[in-house]
Amino acid sequence: SPMGGAEALVFGDGIGERAPDIRARIYDGMDWCGLSLDCPRNFKVSDVQPGETIPLHSKKSSIELLVIGTDEELWIARETFQCLSIA
Repeated sequence: SPMGGAEALVFGDGIGERAPDIRARIYDGMDWCGLSLDCPRNFKVSDVQPGETIPLHSKKSSIELLVIGTDEELWIARETFQCLSIA
């Protein structure tokens, strides 16, 4: 496959979770590798909660397009705690 066996393209964080217009611009022209965006669904998704996974690919897409809600603050807190516990 053109993407070397990739099964999904995933967005998270601010742009991925809250910016459907930017996601659409990034996906535009990626049909060469089997990606196909469900545009109406994409523009309905603008506030993804941590842990939530929302598919944005159309039925004809051979690769999944996903938005996954993240919680960067929790991850940073856990990593900081682990670093401080080791020291």
